[in-house]
Amino acid sequence: MPKTEYQANLRLLDLSPPEQFIIDFCSNQESEVVEVFNKDFYELFQIYISENNIEYNTNPLKFGVKIKNLNIDGIEFGKHTKKGDSKNYNIAKIQKHFKITNDPFEEDNIITKPINNTTTTEPTIKILKTTTKTKSNKTSDSNNCFNIDFNIDQSL
Repeated sequence: MPKTEYQANLRLLDLSPPEQFIIDFCSNQESEVVEVFNKDFYELFQIYISENNIEYNTNPLKFGVKIKNLNIDGIEFGKHTKKGDSKNYNIAKIQKHFKITNDPFEEDNIITKPINNTTTTEPTIKILKTTTKTKSNKTSDSNNCFNIDFNIDQSL
């Protein structure tokens, strides 16, 4: 089903704060796989919600369970050490899960229409009215007098 840019933005707004954080976390990484201790990941989340003025009450245990229950492809168990457990975050898989692309020129199935029956497309813009300028038959002090006729296109 085709989406508009508006619908894509609504989909992003519908995500929970942990999902928004994971998307932000992935957008700031340069490595393909990042290993982070669960405690450190929770602290990064707390920084993220405070910087973005998001009200989300949780504790490390609830946060860890929420992340696990999201079943995001690309988040895998890491090592168990004295410092704690870690998780491996495969950035490419997580971006694929959330349908995020790093290509700013790639469109995500935004509705398009052909231009003059060619293969080139442009975003669909619904034309509500067309205008035509015609020279007035009335005599006036100014030679630059025009009437504007609004013809409503009934074919839309």
